[in-house]
Amino acid sequence: MDESLVRIVENFLTDSQVDFIKSEVHSMREHWKNFREYDRWKDMPSKEFQKIQHVLGDPIYLVHVQDKGPTTNEIDRDLQEKLRERFDWLYQLLFIEIKKQFGFDVEFDYDLTIPAFHVFGGKKIELGAWNFHTDMGILDYYPNINPAMVVSFACIIESPRDPAFLDIHIDDDLWKHKEQVEYKKGCIHFWNGIIPHRIGKFSLDEGEHRITFQGHFYVDSAGVARVYF
Repeated sequence: MDESLVRIVENFLTDSQVDFIKSEVHSMREHWKNFREYDRWKDMPSKEFQKIQHVLGDPIYLVHVQDKGPTTNEIDRDLQEKLRERFDWLYQLLFIEIKKQFGFDVEFDYDLTIPAFHVFGGKKIELGAWNFHTDMGILDYYPNINPAMVVSFACIIESPRDPAFLDIHIDDDLWKHKEQVEYKKGCIHFWNGIIPHRIGKFSLDEGEHRITFQGHFYVDSAGVARVYF
């Protein structure tokens, strides 16, 4: 059996810390933004499961407007500051863990957006399916970055009845690999952003949510890990 492509770090958060983050994210409901509110998605064909997709914070793959290149116009800078203030302790834990696991000093990329939250909820769905993708959008902003030094991470904050998991599928002439990694409460999961992956299929009942704390980091020319969403 192939070795897992995901580095799982246990006890990144305590149960009480996870529950506190969950409460804080729900208390910021007014700042949740549906995917279709971004210019990139407004003219795309609507699918039912897109109605449940929200973010708290502005990931670069949503503010990156197709045919217009890498932009930052849709980043809510006031919200960025609110997130830094409210979750300062969480970012400190993240920086410490990245340093511990990978050996790099860590800083925010203040020109982009800081790690934040994907929030699915608000409507009942059955087995929503998402596309496989890589997390290489950062190369549109910084084309000289080494793709092998782009790392993604996720931490489950709230899960519906279906276990939340990461679905990995590599299928090329040189390498074939399939893997499903369940997100465990309190753990943080790291993987290389160049690996094709997707959100594992799941269902939601009315009132259920799937919330993850997520982001990425790249290593700059000075050897500093710069985190972003």
